[in-house]
Amino acid sequence: MKTELPYFDLCVANIPYNISSPLTFKLLAHRPAFRAAIIMYQHEFAMRLVARPGDSMYSRLAVNTQLLARVSHLLKVGRNNFRPPPKVDSSVVRIEPRHPPPPIPLLEWDGLVRLAFGRKNKTLGAAFRTSRTLLALEQNYITFKALSMGASSSQQPQQQSEASIAALGSSEVAAAAGMDISEGEDSDGD
Repeated sequence: MKTELPYFDLCVANIPYNISSPLTFKLLAHRPAFRAAIIMYQHEFAMRLVARPGDSMYSRLAVNTQLLARVSHLLKVGRNNFRPPPKVDSSVVRIEPRHPPPPIPLLEWDGLVRLAFGRKNKTLGAAFRTSRTLLALEQNYITFKALSMGASSSQQPQQQSEASIAALGSSEVAAAAGMDISEGEDSDGD
């Protein structure tokens, strides 16, 4: 999403369901932070947002969103409440950003969460033993060492944080980092 958002304190929206994830992370990256957002999502997406550890719907989306905000399910809206009725049910969710945002490098955190949730039925140990993961970790370590010996960043920490949060909803970030973010089978056969 390329549009800059104006200042707002409260967001109430019924959004196109195909932009749910990018819009959610764009809202969470918005500064100054808003007080609350009440948004209607597709029911399955909303359940993934509010899922807790141990739930079958708990995913990378829930981890990253709940790291940055308090998320609560308000109500389910059946498809018969609309004319013409859509093919899916909807749910209304309340999002309240955490103040201040957690002081962690969000892109690195998201990379770790991508590894942890990359394959649903794989243990963390098995996920970290794949050749692709080991290669990515080695390359990241080499890059980290080179950057720590080199020049300092020219961006302000606040700008880095906002860009990192907005990037969590984007698959282009993982591609730029050389990471495969597909939810399917690994190519190694592990």
